[in-house]
Amino acid sequence: MKPTDGKDLEGKNKKTKNKECFSCEIAMKKISFNLEDCNTCGECLELCDALSLYNQGFVDHEDCDLCGNCVDICDTGALEMKEEEESL
Repeated sequence: MKPTDGKDLEGKNKKTKNKECFSCEIAMKKISFNLEDCNTCGECLELCDALSLYNQGFVDHEDCDLCGNCVDICDTGALEMKEEEESL
């Protein structure tokens, strides 16, 4: 997500037209994978198409819908849901 000055948010609505966008922080979530903690049991792979042992098990973030099922089934803690803050 890129920073905005609010101009690209302007519309025809009289209530929002020409209003300034105030800076804010949005919590973005992602699945984090730690290869060292993974025991390659494969249970997460059965649940999720965004995971793969190819490319060392990294999550394809574009395919991930953040359901968290892989995190819940992982007994070793190799998969974690993490929040990253992004300032606008």
